[in-house]
Amino acid sequence: MEEYDVVVVGAGPGGYLSAIRMAKLGAKVLVIESGNVGGECLNYACIPSKAILNYLVSLEHGAKLLDCSKEIDIDRLREYRNEVVEGIVRGVEHLFRRTGVKLVKSRVSRVEDRKVYTNHGGVYHGEYVVLATGSRPRELLGVPFDEEYVWSSRIALMLPRKVDNLVVVGGGAAGLEIATIYRLLGANVSVVEVMDRIAPFMDKDVSKRLRVLLARLGIKFYLGSKVVGVERGGGCLELRVTRDSSSLELFCDAVVVTIGRRPNIEISGDVERLKRDGNGFIVVDDHQATNIDYLFAVGDVAGPPLLAHKAYWDAIALSEYLYGDWKDFKRPSVIPSVIYSYPGAFSVGVGEDAASVMGLSIQKYSFPLGGLGAAAVHGEDRGFLKVITDEGGKILGIHGISNRVGELVGIASLVVELGLRVDELGSVIYPHPTYSEAYWEVGSIAIGRGLHVI
Repeated sequence: MEEYDVVVVGAGPGGYLSAIRMAKLGAKVLVIESGNVGGECLNYACIPSKAILNYLVSLEHGAKLLDCSKEIDIDRLREYRNEVVEGIVRGVEHLFRRTGVKLVKSRVSRVEDRKVYTNHGGVYHGEYVVLATGSRPRELLGVPFDEEYVWSSRIALMLPRKVDNLVVVGGGAAGLEIATIYRLLGANVSVVEVMDRIAPFMDKDVSKRLRVLLARLGIKFYLGSKVVGVERGGGCLELRVTRDSSSLELFCDAVVVTIGRRPNIEISGDVERLKRDGNGFIVVDDHQATNIDYLFAVGDVAGPPLLAHKAYWDAIALSEYLYGDWKDFKRPSVIPSVIYSYPGAFSVGVGEDAASVMGLSIQKYSFPLGGLGAAAVHGEDRGFLKVITDEGGKILGIHGISNRVGELVGIASLVVELGLRVDELGSVIYPHPTYSEAYWEVGSIAIGRGLHVI
């Protein structure tokens, strides 16, 4: 039996970062992973979807600039996606080697009395055991995933075959990104969402405008609707959809189900005694400890939000608690939400509807991104930046829609986390022409010095 300070089960964002950070702090660390390092995010979700979108949006821009038709080489697109993923996987494995983290490729079957047992007969003892086993897509009741007609997000992002008509069930981040990908690939795409708006977790103005702009892209939406049945036949699917007292049928080549995720915790022994929440996720405290003294959990398995950047901070919090300087550690309270559709959307902090529920008195300021020089440089942008403050001007939330959300959301996270005032946004020189100038515009509007607005 091999002895370690820490045995990490799973090498997704939470698991691999926990291992690397604790090794840097002096711990002897083992990681056990049955698949590729990087987990769902790196191999099947976040990274592949953004690689595919980058490829397709670049073609879209190129076709507009050159005034020509776009030709999509689906085989080359798959190669590009795989090249991106494989490069990052190699990078994580390199970090393991450089920091002294040992990697074992196997599946864990049991954890008991600080011992971790694998399906290949290995037994490893750790003073601490970290569960970073992630999550997997939920299925529609009675409609299991397959690789032909009913797809999970993972299958959809493998681009298994050409489809002319696609239905996406779920209007959250994963659903809207996949809908965008297949629309840019030329398919007719419909989104069925049980709520009365898409992106229901975001600010109401963001949800409303995003629906309009994605509809212009050609995506159809069925809101307040529910899939109650799926039938296969004749090489296609028939979906029965209900809304209030009415019903309709949607015909498609494939359906992608993105209705949430459930935790991966198929491990016997002490893991079976862990406290869970109502959805089966492991309950942890501020430093990721469970109700069993040597077991910790990070990432998706430790509960929502199920985001890679949240998993990273789970890993940092755990590492600093066990081997770092916990007294001086401060975990950020603001977790950004982003949808990388085309255009994309983001929300950081309090939205307008949430502020209303909380009974807050707020001010709001908005700037249309079409007024930026950068928007003209990079192509038409019909999005906006919206800032919500309290009565004293402290920024509570920042929200927006843009073709280039990645250039806006990081600043938003910084501003809300640091508790800046809206007037302070106008006290910084931003480089021109960039999307960051939108923050200057909003700050100037707040103090009555609006620039590129009437």
